Amino acid sequence: MSKKPNHLAALIDHQVAAKTALPNTLSKMLHRYTKATTEVRDILVDCLPEEILTTCQVVGLTDDQLTLSVQSQTAANHMHYLQSDYLRLLSEQSITFAKLQKLRIIVSAMPSTYTNSETNAKHLLAYKNSSKRCSNNSFSESTRQTITHVANHVITDERLKKSLIKLAKED
Repeated sequence: MSKKPNHLAALIDHQVAAKTALPNTLSKMLHRYTKATTEVRDILVDCLPEEILTTCQVVGLTDDQLTLSVQSQTAANHMHYLQSDYLRLLSEQSITFAKLQKLRIIVSAMPSTYTNSETNAKHLLAYKNSSKRCSNNSFSESTRQTITHVANHVITDERLKKSLIKLAKED
């Protein structure tokens, strides 16, 4: 029986102690995609800019189709434009990709840099506090004059007119 980690231990230590792991099928799929990603990067190292190469990942692989994920539309457009060359290069230089007929490129969202909700809450609170500070002095004098002019000469609804004038006068 393994020793139980204390409450200060990292999450991974708790999971190891609890003998939690990915299901076998997911573990095999993750290993296969990771291996394929490394192989794709090794083959395309001379063809792709480093920025694209570091974010490129295999997210789907069958005998005849490879799906790559990149993190920007620009990278996807670049890869799509040279898709046939990449497909030829991959099928010629690798046994894994020898039977490929199609190369798909998708754009995936950037992974979150915040790992726990407490950190997210701190950043959200800091944002709210900074926006409150900025909202008091957010209008320039010309913007205030424009709002007042529009309120007096264009707006016909009295409640809206009063609200806009009040907004423009607030310091």
